[in-house]
Amino acid sequence: LLDTCGGLTGIIISNWFCHAIRDNYTLVGTYELFKAIRLYQEGILKKEQVRKMLEMPGLFNAIPTSFEYIGKIEKILDKINVMGIPLECQKICLGEEVLIVNNNNYYKAKILSMQVNDEKVEEALKGDEVGIKIDENIPDSKSAKVYLIR
Repeated sequence: LLDTCGGLTGIIISNWFCHAIRDNYTLVGTYELFKAIRLYQEGILKKEQVRKMLEMPGLFNAIPTSFEYIGKIEKILDKINVMGIPLECQKICLGEEVLIVNNNNYYKAKILSMQVNDEKVEEALKGDEVGIKIDENIPDSKSAKVYLIR
């Protein structure tokens, strides 16, 4: 949306965003709306969640604010459905559900087990290099973003 030089485009978008918050309306980009529709079609979001996000003032984001960013996948052991992630959120626990975002593809999965320093754990904390085994196939992308579904 913003140009790299901070020129007129950046000023206009910035003003639109400020006006959206001031006037209590939502600024929706086509791509973010497309992603929200995909998340709904995949059964990850409910219609009510999308409607609620569309009613929030400011810039619309397809990933709900209730979803907590965990980090990016750095290692993949695809034959056993394990992904390695340096944890950026405060804490994750065994049994929680995650959303894996790989370009325009979305995967919902449940955490089956976790390891930190080759030790099985029931929870991992911020800064841990955690190995997470999930119940679904992992996309072949080391840069996929992972979120906790809340």
